[in-house]
Amino acid sequence: IKIKLFELNNLKEIYEELIRRTNRNNTINKIVEYKLEITEACHYLFKNNNEINFWQNTRATIVGIRKNNELFLSPGPYATLEVGDILYFIGDELCLATAEHFLQTHKKSKLQ
Repeated sequence: IKIKLFELNNLKEIYEELIRRTNRNNTINKIVEYKLEITEACHYLFKNNNEINFWQNTRATIVGIRKNNELFLSPGPYATLEVGDILYFIGDELCLATAEHFLQTHKKSKLQ
């Protein structure tokens, strides 16, 4: 009986470690990359991220911009948006709709 209890306890520890690793992996893998093509409808053409405050308005983080088949990773605050650019960003499950609304249909305020 002692051997069986030892084996059962060992199996329990292995199972708990597997659960911890699975939970950690699920947390890490929730990062989803989204992409959005910049069109003529964008209200921020030729504006840079510093001017439009993309993260503050969408809660999404820009990780890259594809311009004329060249990918610029982590483009920084001074990269501008132009028609045909592909914007790559990460965020929660709502950020794609939020970014589309902000860039394509969001009206500029009088302060901008």
